[in-house]
Amino acid sequence: MKFIYNNTKYEFIIDDFISVYHLRILIKKKYGFVIDESYSITDLDGRIYKADGSVIKNNETVILKKKLKGGEDFNPYDTSISNGLMNSITFITLIISGFYYFKYISGLVVQTNAEYLIFQKDANIVAYDSKNQNGGENNTQSKPSLFKEFLISFKEGLQDSNIKKVNCAFDRLIPDQELNRDYDNYSNWNMIATSGIFMTYLLTVLIALFINQSANRYCGSSRGIVIMGIIMLLIPLALIYVMPYLVKGLNFVFVKVLRFSSFDISNYKLTFSNIILIAMLIVFCIININVISPMFGMMIPVFMLVFALIDFILKWTGGLRWLSRILGNLITNTEQIPKDMPDMLELGKIKPSHRIKQNDNFPAPECYYRFNIFHSLLYGVIVSLVGRGFFSSVYSANIKYCCGK
Repeated sequence: MKFIYNNTKYEFIIDDFISVYHLRILIKKKYGFVIDESYSITDLDGRIYKADGSVIKNNETVILKKKLKGGEDFNPYDTSISNGLMNSITFITLIISGFYYFKYISGLVVQTNAEYLIFQKDANIVAYDSKNQNGGENNTQSKPSLFKEFLISFKEGLQDSNIKKVNCAFDRLIPDQELNRDYDNYSNWNMIATSGIFMTYLLTVLIALFINQSANRYCGSSRGIVIMGIIMLLIPLALIYVMPYLVKGLNFVFVKVLRFSSFDISNYKLTFSNIILIAMLIVFCIININVISPMFGMMIPVFMLVFALIDFILKWTGGLRWLSRILGNLITNTEQIPKDMPDMLELGKIKPSHRIKQNDNFPAPECYYRFNIFHSLLYGVIVSLVGRGFFSSVYSANIKYCCGK
């Protein structure tokens, strides 16, 4: 017969059958493993062999595993257990992921700079002079090489100014600026990469927290990552508020120390923040190596690519914008959320929202809170569905890995 202990398969020859009591004695005698009452013996389907009279046939394979605290048995392949955890993590992901994701991006790249606003009397349009416009200067230099063009394109792709924004309305004479969520952003690979990095970061920490609690119950010992996991979940939010101070410090280093006067890191806040998230995710995995299995670690870059691809498709098709606008217009009979207009991305035009009605100048959908709410929620639905696949692909293997330590 065969038995599995700590993720390793063993085999020995018996007669037609053996009792649980004699199996424990034989295992101790041959391999030195003490299989006492703190272990349960099950078949591959999770059926438990009782110590009082159960017999095991010579052609069977059994699993020796730790019992739950309190003496109850636990099967890592039990669908009722895994589905309960998966439903919980799906609900949490659905509620927070979309809102958290757009808060993260907009908090880093969307800023209203009042010193560049020139107010015009008797007009609802405000001229806007952006720092990031090229100014129409003629380039008389020779054409750069393909490699140099690639480096220039790569550098520009990392800039926050390359992410589309819309101006909405006046709020105490200062225009509100909102992140353009999808429209005309499908070619911005920095924003698409951000989706893959942020969502994988969020789900990795959440799934590790849930699986860790399940492993604690199964193995009967705490792995102690709960507090660290909660801190990790708050890091993206913290980066929104500390990034201005980090930018000042890094600009001082680049300009005063390294003498790179032409490099302004304040235009790379999102890129720098994403690098920090990747670094923290690596640190998280290293510190918690006992609870993150090789399968779990292998799936992290896979789902990072999956989320990036999904984000590109959503931006390219515009389906999420269309559905968010439809749902937003269904819940009220007041001013309707307008369709996308090509000129809504022109920062030289302040687009009035429902607070300043003007029939001949429609604002962007992002100017309506109900559009943003539905868009974030629908994004969360998609993330939660992908998260279920992430969870189910690593759950059983991770439980076995944790309890084999």
